[in-house]
Amino acid sequence: MFIAIYGALLSTIIAIREVTKDKRRVKVTCMVALSPISSGETWEFISVDAVNIGHRPIQIKSAGLIMSDKKFFTQLANKAGRNQLPKKLEDGESVTFMFDVEKIIDTLNHPDRENVKYIKACVVDAEGNKYTSRLPKFFKDKNLAK
Repeated sequence: MFIAIYGALLSTIIAIREVTKDKRRVKVTCMVALSPISSGETWEFISVDAVNIGHRPIQIKSAGLIMSDKKFFTQLANKAGRNQLPKKLEDGESVTFMFDVEKIIDTLNHPDRENVKYIKACVVDAEGNKYTSRLPKFFKDKNLAK
């Protein structure tokens, strides 16, 4: 009887491990960053990083910020060039998306967005799965987030 219970427990553990191993997993982080630009000025931007921490390749099709009105802020090009979309990530690979702080602020200054705030950073894969991250304190300090 003990062997049967042990066998059932072991097979359950192995089954759970196999299911979670095949699941796509992406870790998203968001931070404020600064970079010098050619004119001698400093460029302030929001960096959204996505890392494939799963064991299967994943295709990132979009990245940006989710707003409280359920709209999605994204930016295809910035002062550093174009964001790399779509981007395929193998195991352990990462990609960084950069968004101009000026554009982020200007988007909320539009008259149609009077009570709208940013709520999360987000990347979306080819299957439509969303992977999110908290926003840095910078957003609350600038009254851009709740």
